[in-house]
Amino acid sequence: MPTGGVSKANLGDYLGNESIIAVGDTWMVEPALFVDGSFDEVERLAGEAMAAARAVRGQGA
Repeated sequence: MPTGGVSKANLGDYLGNESIIAVGDTWMVEPALFVDGSFDEVERLAGEAMAAARAVRGQGA
């Protein structure tokens, strides 16, 4: 499970590999977002990541 160097731009590259079951990184949970109380932004970014993962894995939206 890669947890470094993953971004919205390369998420599909990682998850396109059947050997990789999950990825993680701070791009969607930047500490500043929590300090600022930007929980809507965290939720939005996490939702985008899930949608991208589902698209790569052929699971629809």
